[in-house]
Amino acid sequence: LKDIGLAGVGFRPLYFTPTFSKHRGERCGGVQLHIENREAFDSVGFGPHLLATIKQLYPDHFGWLPPTNGDYFIDKLAGTSSLRETIDAVQNVDDLLSVWRSDSDTFRTSRSDTLLY
Repeated sequence: LKDIGLAGVGFRPLYFTPTFSKHRGERCGGVQLHIENREAFDSVGFGPHLLATIKQLYPDHFGWLPPTNGDYFIDKLAGTSSLRETIDAVQNVDDLLSVWRSDSDTFRTSRSDTLLY
């Protein structure tokens, strides 16, 4: 994660044992985030980078929870399947984030006439 060069955040290794989900009861390695500069830290961009890094480092252990009712839970969290599809295809996460930022800017502009304050 340090190699990605994400601004405003530092990392520290840690270990934990989940009490639920697919790795319940297993000792797992993880990373603790230290937000060093909250203005510089891109919290929305961090998640996709984290998922891509985990898949890159542990491809045999990485996987999405199986779909329920036809939908992957990650797609519900992200509001789109594009995150999962980008990670699965090992595509550049920054390209996805550019699309998200563009969509966000378009929405921000289109809603400006309807804001009261």
